[in-house]
Amino acid sequence: MLGEILGRDAPNLIAALASFNIGIELGRVAIVAATLLLPLAVTRVSAVAMPPLRTATLGAIGLIAAYWVVDRSLAVV
Repeated sequence: MLGEILGRDAPNLIAALASFNIGIELGRVAIVAATLLLPLAVTRVSAVAMPPLRTATLGAIGLIAAYWVVDRSLAVV
């Protein structure tokens, strides 16, 4: 896709691709770090809040998964 934007004969295609990939990987690392640090921060602020938050998170994940199953199953039919 980036090749189509810049053109195949762009002189800086390799640098643009490398910069793009580095940016994507840094974004992934930031998401993983936030995901790992959020429960730690909530536990330190209030250990009582962690079980309901965990239950709500798992419920939301279950609802999203159920929606995807139904949506993709209907697409096959």
